[in-house]
Amino acid sequence: MWPTQWMCSALNVSTSGYYRWKNRKPSRSSLRRHVLAVKIREIHVQFKKIYGYRRVYKSLHKEGLRVGQNAVLRIMRQEGIKPWYVRKHRKYREIQPECLVAPNRIKQQFKVGKPNKVWLTDITEVNTPDGKLYVAIVEDLGSRKVVGHAMGTRMTSMLPLSALRKALMERDIPKALICHSDQGSQYRSKQYRKELTKHGIRPSMSGRGNCYDNAPAESFFAIMKRELDLRGMHTREQTAQEIFEFIECFYNRKRIHSALGYISPEEHELHWKTKYSSRIRKKHMPKSWLSLLGKWLQ
Repeated sequence: MWPTQWMCSALNVSTSGYYRWKNRKPSRSSLRRHVLAVKIREIHVQFKKIYGYRRVYKSLHKEGLRVGQNAVLRIMRQEGIKPWYVRKHRKYREIQPECLVAPNRIKQQFKVGKPNKVWLTDITEVNTPDGKLYVAIVEDLGSRKVVGHAMGTRMTSMLPLSALRKALMERDIPKALICHSDQGSQYRSKQYRKELTKHGIRPSMSGRGNCYDNAPAESFFAIMKRELDLRGMHTREQTAQEIFEFIECFYNRKRIHSALGYISPEEHELHWKTKYSSRIRKKHMPKSWLSLLGKWLQ
């Protein structure tokens, strides 16, 4: 240890001033702050570390301690007291110039009127005893039918690309088809954009971090995870088989959908095809030979 006089001289502080600071009694405000910090920590532990500064402030008032809400927030920040579930704010990666972002062409207009006009695509993860299983889907917004899906252990661009190719194999590609997704790197990849361009499909993307722009696809994943009981699955393969059967055998063919008037996606598409084909027949019905003969005789 260096002598106190030397250190005070090096820091340009008087020796008498240092000793006055060292022997000074705590001020009234510092004592009050210490009492509040102890009480705030007690309330934080008492309520299982789930209270934020607003509820801590209300609890202090109930106990008769008068303190401002901003003071409670400041003390909690200085003491590092926060709810256990609070996570650090996630910073979004800056999108590189070569990764193109398509405009939002649907703008939360989820009532498109007919099938095969807008497709939605998204990816989710499912936890299994063997590790994570990633599921990519392509959903027809008009009928809410899952027309393509793929599963894998890695969330690369090939996963949604496989789901898209399965959808393209099942459906006829109409003109001006829109394929909507989020701004994930898989959908901004060159391979995925090339496949869309190859088939004349117009890409559409949600706003960055806005899950509401792709709500029907998010809703499907919520339904799948809620209604599909995967607790008894012991392997990733069993989980994948259960998800496949849920989509192909139950969701598309049997499960009634509130947005479709409580019928299944398959029934909705069948009703639409019947209605559409009847319109085509009425529009292009050939005239009888008698009417043609009468027109010729005139």
